[in-house]
Amino acid sequence: SGSAYDAELVELREAGEENIPDALATTADAGVPTLASLQGDFPNAATAALKVARNVAPDEDEVGVGGFLKRQLGARSVVPRDGPGADAVLSRAEAAVRGGDLETAFAEIESLPPEAQDEMQDWLAAARARQSAVAAAQELYQRLTAN
Repeated sequence: SGSAYDAELVELREAGEENIPDALATTADAGVPTLASLQGDFPNAATAALKVARNVAPDEDEVGVGGFLKRQLGARSVVPRDGPGADAVLSRAEAAVRGGDLETAFAEIESLPPEAQDEMQDWLAAARARQSAVAAAQELYQRLTAN
């Protein structure tokens, strides 16, 4: 839900479970971002990253008047596109995020120029925190239900 769950971890510890994964323990007081919030935050992060990427290494199809207008208006693709350019990469990453596939989004973002990746660090940190917490919760659930 994105809300804090520290009280629930206290209950688990009181019930005898001492081995709480770090990915859950470190985020319990603030909670972890929901997939919906990550999906909602992605467009702003992608727009900022694309702006930087266009300044660092403009895509081949962003030259001339059309490219100038794209840069000035901050236009970006919202439908997945093929190609190595930052706009195409971010369009595929956004499609992956919309589909709940954070691993694919991470892989796409890694192909951006480092300066563009830097613009996405807050979003990436939140997404990685969610991914780690979900995996830790699944592992804890498996451990608790195996007994």
